[in-house]
Amino acid sequence: ELYATAAPGWLALGCFDHYVMAAADDHELLAAWYALGFGQQQAHGLRPIGEADGAPLAEHGRITVRTAGLADRKRFAAMAPLTAEYQVQAPVWAPLPAEIGATRPAMYSSVLDDEDAMLWLAEADGQVIAFQVYYPAEPQAYDLFVPNRCAELSAAATEPAWRGQGASRALSQYAFNNLYQQGYQWCLTDWRTANPLSSRAWPHLGDQRG
Repeated sequence: ELYATAAPGWLALGCFDHYVMAAADDHELLAAWYALGFGQQQAHGLRPIGEADGAPLAEHGRITVRTAGLADRKRFAAMAPLTAEYQVQAPVWAPLPAEIGATRPAMYSSVLDDEDAMLWLAEADGQVIAFQVYYPAEPQAYDLFVPNRCAELSAAATEPAWRGQGASRALSQYAFNNLYQQGYQWCLTDWRTANPLSSRAWPHLGDQRG
């Protein structure tokens, strides 16, 4: 009844897409939203960062990880389409308007100028094959999901030829180790549930502590 009352006003304002966040283990609440025609699009995960993340890093064969620098600007900007190109396909079907896609290389390039950004690159055979970008996540009065001392994995991608070969695992282990050294206690991220790569990788990497 609340949604039936509120939604017409949002529609009049031109808000045609309506979203809600609900706890994944609150099945009664989820059933209520599903009955109203809502479906699942995103999953949000929160992972503790603990002492095990400060242990010496394991080797990952040909894959090495390093912090990005200003010299990586052109290469990193060239990786901007990776996620969008994958998610526009089945089964995600998440189209990216051309005018927005055109701005992504410049947006990625600007990450290297952001003092808050923590950008790490995975390399193999002298080529950058994957990246992960983290930011401090500040708790907000209206958002009960973000704890203190939390970092957010805001963007990540792997070159198609290297997917499934351990690049994300190497990057996340390196990132969690660095976050632990900086005093972070939590890491959060979100992903499209229809994306099979993300839906396999992120829950699995969230349990990778020894």
